[in-house]
Amino acid sequence: MKKRILIFLAWLLLFAAAGCSQSNPVSTVVRDGVTYTIDTENSTISDGEHIYPYAFSGNSAGYDVTITYPNGSSYQWHAQNSGGITMGCGGLQGDYDEHLYTSGDVLLSVLKEGPLKGGALREGKNIFLSVFIALVGIFHAALPETAWYLAYGWRYRDAEPSDAALMLNRLGGAAAIAVAIILFFV
Repeated sequence: MKKRILIFLAWLLLFAAAGCSQSNPVSTVVRDGVTYTIDTENSTISDGEHIYPYAFSGNSAGYDVTITYPNGSSYQWHAQNSGGITMGCGGLQGDYDEHLYTSGDVLLSVLKEGPLKGGALREGKNIFLSVFIALVGIFHAALPETAWYLAYGWRYRDAEPSDAALMLNRLGGAAAIAVAIILFFV
């Protein structure tokens, strides 16, 4: 029975991982009649005329963006989120030609509307938490008697778990695995 549960859980994790598709590294955003192409694989933004490499680091708690112009000047932005309020500062460095290039504010807003909207600016994923929850869930689902003993059985002499307690441990373990998968992939 335990082997069947472990095999089932392994298949469930395998199917969950296989069901996740890679997102397209190229997206477009239309702003003020201009179509901007954002290539997240190469970290570039194109307005159809110029290509602007960008660098991003951080998450919704705080992030830094640097956009480099073709002439070597750059636009930098640092944002910090505190209590749901995001405050930022930044600006241009170098010889920026406002008539030749798209402004840094517009390029930053294009990034926020594009690939940074639902991904990098979200709260960072906690992979360790997901793995920990999955391991606890697998332990409870595969070894419900041991899990029961560690939680309650050590308190009593010659105690045995009821069938209902074992079933609840298994169900709780399966629910924990589902939560871990959701946390990991969403």
